[in-house]
Formats: sequence, structure tokens, C-alpha cells
Amino acid sequence: SYSNSALESFRLFLERGLSPKELVAVHAARTAIKDYFANLAELLKDGKKSVAALRAALEYQEQLVNTQLFAEYSNKRRRNEEEKRNIMRGAVGRKIAAWVYDRWMERRQVPEICR
Repeated sequence: SYSNSALESFRLFLERGLSPKELVAVHAARTAIKDYFANLAELLKDGKKSVAALRAALEYQEQLVNTQLFAEYSNKRRRNEEEKRNIMRGAVGRKIAAWVYDRWMERRQVPEICR
């Protein structure tokens, strides 16, 4: 799972290295980046900058989105967002909301001249 990933911390990376799955993902991303810049350099050298360069850039972005690293990153972000939503909807969220509401009501009751 991603929480055991050596990519999450530099210390873990130095201790464990990459898992086979991470190694494949890093290799795929590296190859996609290398191919993208090689193609882009060739296009720019030939002077065909407009449509062909844009197409190459879009293909690169598509390849990057499809890499496992991006998928893992996206999944982690989604899990974190879900966890935040659950916290805010749970007891902690209600406690924070009550505290903010109480402070807001206290401020509203202070005479205008004292603010």
C-alpha cells in the first residue's frame, strides 16, 4: 500500500529502496519524460512548433497521468480529503463548529463602540 511506500519519506527510501511496483512506475515515468523531451527537441529543431508540439505535449501529459505514481498520489489525496470530510462531519467537526459559533455570538453581543 502507499502508506508503506519508500517514496513517502527520504529516510525510508534510503533504508528500503523502491518496491518492484514503484520501480516499474518510476521507470515508466522516466521513459515517458525522456521520450517527450526527445520528441519535443526534434520538433523544435525542425521548426514545426505549433500543432505537432502541442500534440506531443498532450501525449506526454496523458502518459504522465496514466503512470502508477500519479495514480497513487491521486488516491492518497482522495483518501485524505475523505478523512477530512469525515472528521468535520463527526464529533470533532461539531465541536469546532460550536466553538466558532459561540465566539461569533459573543462578538455580535459586544457593543459596536467596543469593537
